[in-house]
Parts: sequence; C-alpha cells; structure tokens
Amino acid sequence: MWILSFVPDSFLVWVINISLLIGFVLSGLGFVGSRLPGLSKYSISFRVIGIVIFCIAVYFKGGYGVEKEWRDKVRQMEEKIKIAEEKSKEVNVVIETKYVDRIRRIKEVKEVVVEKVKEVEKIIDAKCEIPSQAIKLLNDAAVTP
Repeated sequence: MWILSFVPDSFLVWVINISLLIGFVLSGLGFVGSRLPGLSKYSISFRVIGIVIFCIAVYFKGGYGVEKEWRDKVRQMEEKIKIAEEKSKEVNVVIETKYVDRIRRIKEVKEVVVEKVKEVEKIIDAKCEIPSQAIKLLNDAAVTP
C-alpha cells in the first residue's frame, strides 16, 4: 500500500468511495435483475462483477485507513523529534557552559601550580631532594577542581 502515498488523498478517497458505490449498485442489480425481463440474462455477471469490485474497494478502503493511521503516527513522531531537538539544543548550551567553566578553572589551577613549581624548583635543584612541599604541590595539581 506504500504506492498510495504518491496519489493525492482527496482523489484516492473519491475513487475508493465511487468504487464502493459501483460495486454495491452492480451487485444489487445482479440480485434484483434476475426478476426484471431485460436484465435477467446479465444478472449473474452483474452480481459477480459487483461483488468483485465491492470486495476490492473494501480492501482498498481498509488499506487507506491503515495508511492514514501510519501517516498520523509519523506526523506525531516528527513533532516529538522537533521538541526533543529543541530541548537538546538548550541542554547542549548548558553543558557547553559548564564545560567551558570547568576548563577555565582547570587552566587557572594549572597556572597556579606552574607558578608554585617554579618557586619550589629552586629548593629541589639546590639539595637534589624532593621536599614535602613539592609532593604536596603535585598532589594538589592532580586533584580535579
């Protein structure tokens, strides 16, 4: 039934309803026509053709109903996707702000640690020992702000 998506809806509904009507009328003529003198020899063919057209039209009516349901579901999901995309843009801005703030804090801590290392470097080079200040400084640098 996917081919129905290429046909305009109003035309499709019109064709299906006309087919239902033609099938109903032909099958009715087939049942009543056996009693009429001019139509009695065509009554069986009217009956068969009418029932076939009616059955095909009922099938297409059901297929069209299912197609409309799926189109409605797709439309609803597209609306939900639009809402989710808008929310994700808002959340991304918040996350980006937090990320930028965190990077800024890390850079500030890094600059402070680099300055402290420069001060402690003189003590480390003078004695060739690692003082407790250097160990504390490195431990402080490893802590995430």
